Amino acid sequence: MSKQQVVPPASTHHRREFLKTFGAVVGGLAINQFSLASAEASRLGGLPKLSHVPSIGLLLPSSRLNPRFGDNVAAGLRLCFDQLDAETGSGKAKVFVEEFGTSSSLAVKNARALIAERNVDVLIGVMTPGVAVQLHDVLESSRTFLILADAGANVVRNVEHSPYVFHNSLNYWRSSWAMGEWVVRNIGRKVFVASSFYESGYDALYAFRLGVNSAGGTIVQTHISHVPPNATDLPKLMDSIRDLRPDVVFASYSGQEASEFVGAYVERGLDQQVPLAGSAFMSDDVVLNKVGSSALGVRSCLSWSPSLPTAENISFMKAFEEMTGRTADAFAVLGYDAARLVIEAVKNTGGDLKQSVKMREALRQAKFTSPRGIVRMNAETHEIVAPLYLRQVRQNGAGLINHALDELKPTPVNNRTVAAFRGEVRTGWLNAYAVI
Repeated sequence: MSKQQVVPPASTHHRREFLKTFGAVVGGLAINQFSLASAEASRLGGLPKLSHVPSIGLLLPSSRLNPRFGDNVAAGLRLCFDQLDAETGSGKAKVFVEEFGTSSSLAVKNARALIAERNVDVLIGVMTPGVAVQLHDVLESSRTFLILADAGANVVRNVEHSPYVFHNSLNYWRSSWAMGEWVVRNIGRKVFVASSFYESGYDALYAFRLGVNSAGGTIVQTHISHVPPNATDLPKLMDSIRDLRPDVVFASYSGQEASEFVGAYVERGLDQQVPLAGSAFMSDDVVLNKVGSSALGVRSCLSWSPSLPTAENISFMKAFEEMTGRTADAFAVLGYDAARLVIEAVKNTGGDLKQSVKMREALRQAKFTSPRGIVRMNAETHEIVAPLYLRQVRQNGAGLINHALDELKPTPVNNRTVAAFRGEVRTGWLNAYAVI
């Protein structure tokens, strides 16, 4: 089986660890060619052989809270292209990788270089819509399309829309809205919200409040912790929760701060008094590995769960672990689906991805079965629509897993509040990613 051709980054500003991991993953493609070529592992819906396999410019950030974030996005993307080759023999896909740390200016510089110097067919960028605005002119002049792959913590504003930009996200703000409605209808009407300074500026937190309000609930208090320079105010937060005695606590944290919050919550015995719900990354693998059984029972919502029993998800999980030696996460799915969007575009344009009208329409009409379930592109907003799953942390063999309990109703596309959001200015005072 032929494997992807990977072109090293042109920039020298790259982590050695990332490049080492990158090489190890590519090596894994050759080692596991039998399993990846098997019918069980290949679930791309019987795609025809493509006449043109595109060259991809992949822009990746780095994350201090989740060091494998960029690696998993890249690995998910490569897995999808490798499965395409295994199933159809379409040939090698070139992936030019540029890592930009947390610098939006470097992201823009690298994107321009990928277009001008590498002449890539399409860009996939793990960045926010606000950063991508700076690329609108060069995308239009070069007729290059950009697929943004991010958590989706913010509603895409009107000024951030471009006919050359499509959004493949984890639907973070939508999941927060759905979670707000669910906790009121299933746990209680009085909700205490706790968030770190680094999570509180995203639309996801406000979307949760809107979900609570729409279900007839009340936010009794919002407490923002970890405000610089004081990062040790958790005892005060726990006292506030104990004194107010809400029906449920919703905690919006990620990474180390999520671990600290869960640890303090359990240490004070609040887990025995008030049910705890969390944002999408409150109980991701990074947190679960640190807090262990303290996170048991925590509920959250996201557009994917590792426990989804579909054939596509089961085969994806297996193939990803065989390829990388680690368990897939939501960011691996994000990369996988970004690659699938490109494949759908190639299939429906005949391979000429610089034909603006054909390419745009192909992406607007994209619909396929993902490890997340059936996903489709909203033709009007250029945003991916995926199922939303209520999850609960449960024991799974020797470890913990975010087990899918139910599918939740998404926010209506024509919601007036969301429409108003699209005309507002975003604060922009936070770091650019929900996982950094």
